[in-house]
Amino acid sequence: MFNILAITNRHICTDDFFTQLEKICSANLKISSLKKSSSMLSSLKIVLREKDLCETDYKKIAEKVFKICKIHNTDCILHTYYNAAKELNCDNIHLPFNIFKNHPNISNKFKCVGVSIHSIDEAIEAEELGAGYIIAGHIFPTDCKKDLPPRGLSFLSSVCSSVNIPVYAIGGISPSNAQSVLNAGAYGICLMSSLMKCKNPNEYLNSFSDSF
Repeated sequence: MFNILAITNRHICTDDFFTQLEKICSANLKISSLKKSSSMLSSLKIVLREKDLCETDYKKIAEKVFKICKIHNTDCILHTYYNAAKELNCDNIHLPFNIFKNHPNISNKFKCVGVSIHSIDEAIEAEELGAGYIIAGHIFPTDCKKDLPPRGLSFLSSVCSSVNIPVYAIGGISPSNAQSVLNAGAYGICLMSSLMKCKNPNEYLNSFSDSF
């Protein structure tokens, strides 16, 4: 079984952003409704990233995304703007490591706080400060970080063995390498570019199950 965090990026969608989210959430609902043991996908959650927006504009988009996610019974995690998250009664927030570290009591204000980390030390500190899960990357080469070398599976394995909270891997993950990520100890995977751009999210998500 594996879990997916769908990280949004409205700038790279080939379709309308909200239409693409509808497709992704609809695919999640279809997969979740399957009662077949052959379905390897355990859960999919939307992480509304969109960090280029100011908090006011982010909140407006978040309200629309919440409605889409609710219709399709898909969890939505807000990103960075914790005040907006509280105003929208969102129980889950994902934060960059520096923001999380500078607000050590923020984990008490949410049901779950996820944190992005880029080193083993950050992973350990995030757990100590109360993170519910972490995202570690980037693992494989990715167009999003062309100028930065990937940290690789050995880094992922070291992170997973250093903490006792779920670790999601991010960066260049595809059906062809997802199994190696899980073998390294990851609880789940993050998808952004591939999922934002694909024409048929249902088919694409099912391709992960088929690859195992």
